[in-house]
Amino acid sequence: MTHAEEQFHAEHPVTLFALIAERFKQLDLQHWTAVVFGWLARYDGLTHCYFEDEDASPTLEVLRTISDLEQGASDQEVAAALASQEFLTWRIKHPDTEERWDPLTCSLYDFIGIDRHPICWKWEGSYPSSSAIETWLLEQLHTK
Repeated sequence: MTHAEEQFHAEHPVTLFALIAERFKQLDLQHWTAVVFGWLARYDGLTHCYFEDEDASPTLEVLRTISDLEQGASDQEVAAALASQEFLTWRIKHPDTEERWDPLTCSLYDFIGIDRHPICWKWEGSYPSSSAIETWLLEQLHTK
């Protein structure tokens, strides 16, 4: 995907979801589509954390990652690739409390409210850990 195409899709996120679904279909991994869409929905509002030099939304990051997957990728490989996204290094604190958001238990909007802005910072590793996210994704895959 060219930079111009990425910019267009970033401004029209619904097309990113269509491209993700299409890519999963190409890889014969359609069973991942609902899991990934549900997982990404938990991160709605995360772009409030982004600095001006960061242009990749979580959805665009996922599209880039699955675009790099090869035909025949296993569910384990998909989960590992998804669990290593850059957006997972953001930490979120509730604006009124010291409580930290755990995206595996609720969505960002459920945590802070739809009209609130989170307190954000970046960290080296993902939270929860990449292995916890990978396990959670695989569990979601088997419950859908």
